[in-house]
Amino acid sequence: MSEYNANHMSSDYFLLEEAYRTADLATRDNSKPSARPNKRPSSKNALILKHASKTNTTVKFLSQGMKRREENTSMYLAKMKTISWTIAWDFPQCGVKRLDHRIKDTTTLHEALSKHIEPKPNNAVSRYEIKELCDCGIDNLLVYMKKENAPFTPKNVMIERKQRYAQANQPTYYAIPISSSISKALANKLVIEYPTFIVRSSKPPDNIKITEANEESSTEESSDESSDSGSGSGSDSSSSSEEEEGEVQDEVLAESQVETPEEGAVLPPVDFGKISDALVQDFGADVQEWQNKNNYF
Repeated sequence: MSEYNANHMSSDYFLLEEAYRTADLATRDNSKPSARPNKRPSSKNALILKHASKTNTTVKFLSQGMKRREENTSMYLAKMKTISWTIAWDFPQCGVKRLDHRIKDTTTLHEALSKHIEPKPNNAVSRYEIKELCDCGIDNLLVYMKKENAPFTPKNVMIERKQRYAQANQPTYYAIPISSSISKALANKLVIEYPTFIVRSSKPPDNIKITEANEESSTEESSDESSDSGSGSGSDSSSSSEEEEGEVQDEVLAESQVETPEEGAVLPPVDFGKISDALVQDFGADVQEWQNKNNYF
């Protein structure tokens, strides 16, 4: 304490004041309501979703902090009206995976893959890592895309029924022509953040189920046509029911058009005997017994 002086006191005072200011600012920030309580997709993601929907491509974005979300730099190029994709390449026969950025959806798989397969400046080391595929030649390579688990929609009900007895853990892959553009390759598919293409020099093992890219879409179209025909028959039945309803409405309208007596007009006397006889004729002995019991009419 003998060495404690005014400078030390001033330093402690400013330290405490700074701590109080920091705590106060934190309290003020937490008390402010969120500007977007129901957070919607960012404008960048919304543009990607809108453009991808033109080819019936469904894109799902993960939560912030996920590795795949952090790697994704895909964006929509408004001037070119294309999506600049992040694309992952999986070479399972060589145990190598690579990531490319800024690949336009108009680019073909052949063009995008040539960067890794064909000789280029400064790619000797990367080509050596996938030597088996490079020796095979880019035109002889097979490209696949794994089928992601799609959400339940009316369109894929028939497809799920046909696959009911398939193995639950059997992965399914789409066979994609290497000449296809990125946009065409992703048509009618589900993409998680960015697409991943599997490249092989030979067909995959037998436990892998392969389906053509357009096979499932044609199944969906046929199911759509059947649903359309069903809706057509439903429309016929609905039209007939509408006609019946129209007839009933006409009868009600005709009854409503019966002339009603004017106010103050003298009405003819009511013949209760005829009414009683009509009730007995319509409802039988039960009404007669009830009338006798209650001395009605």
